[in-house]
Amino acid sequence: MDIATAVEKQFRPAPQAASKIGVEVELIAVTDSLWPQPVDPARLAAGFDASFVRAARPSFEPGGQLELSPRPRPSANALIADLDGLIQHAVAIAEARGVRLEAAGTDPYHSCAEVPLRTPSPGIWRCGNSSTRSARTVAG
Repeated sequence: MDIATAVEKQFRPAPQAASKIGVEVELIAVTDSLWPQPVDPARLAAGFDASFVRAARPSFEPGGQLELSPRPRPSANALIADLDGLIQHAVAIAEARGVRLEAAGTDPYHSCAEVPLRTPSPGIWRCGNSSTRSARTVAG
């Protein structure tokens, strides 16, 4: 098999998923204060209820970013509607813990050197129904 065929085979959408659209959203968690500070993911994860975990499939990146990864939806409109509700739910969880979620590509208040790595090993934290456990998944 040549390289082009191998790549095409690896990146072809699955037939059952071909008619769906998905997204991942990363939000930067900082303290809701005059001088925002990075937030330990455990502070947010403590507020995740079972319905939020099922719907948002949240995880944390090594820098502490909250990632929402809802299941693909049949249309962009359905995905946007569901995502809007999930983000509102995440914001409510964060606000109850004195945390602000920033929709930004990088932490707008801190350099990379100032943001501690929040995971003990390469990978991300996946949130289960009643606990947070480390998953051996390479973060992007």
